[in-house]
Amino acid sequence: VVESEHPHAWGVVAQKLEVPGASALELSFPRLELAEGYRLRITHDAAGELSVMKPCPSRCDGGIHHTVEFGKYLFATLDDADPQSREKGKQEGWRKVPIGWELVPGQPDVVREVIAKHRWGTDIVVVGSGDAYYTLGFEQGSKAGQSCGKDKLSTQGGGERSAEHQPNRIAGRVLIRRLRSNGAGGGQGASAPLAPEELGPGERVVVPC
Repeated sequence: VVESEHPHAWGVVAQKLEVPGASALELSFPRLELAEGYRLRITHDAAGELSVMKPCPSRCDGGIHHTVEFGKYLFATLDDADPQSREKGKQEGWRKVPIGWELVPGQPDVVREVIAKHRWGTDIVVVGSGDAYYTLGFEQGSKAGQSCGKDKLSTQGGGERSAEHQPNRIAGRVLIRRLRSNGAGGGQGASAPLAPEELGPGERVVVPC
């Protein structure tokens, strides 16, 4: 049974599963997709909840542990670089975008608040459009947030989930983002979860399990 903690006119959706003669039943899901503000409840009948039911803990957040929060999103690099690191490096090899994350559009506020105000352990960060920008770590921040080229993102592979990305002919890192969600990941991104009314058209929160 999926229920909302926020008042609205939507109906409750229920799925019934019966296994005759079974004394116990274990359900395992690779991931759950629930908008924040919703909870999953499993019942054995219309009257009560299973006393042994408990949510499984999140194992990881797609391997991402270093994040920066801005607006509704958590930001990270594809190779999980520390945003405060002064040690210069670059993404090594092709990488897939973890489930629940996406390449970052190059909006001016993201460039100003996420790229220009952090070092990301590199001089250059690339966004989904292929545009590249200098980080706070380049030349003592004198050019932080300034554009340093276009077409700086290489992509190989077919569909959205099988595609791999890396910076194109530059020593930098690729920026990704996801909507904030409760209990997933860690790092600097711990914050209040999003309410359903904060989600825009097509936006969803993926909770790894």
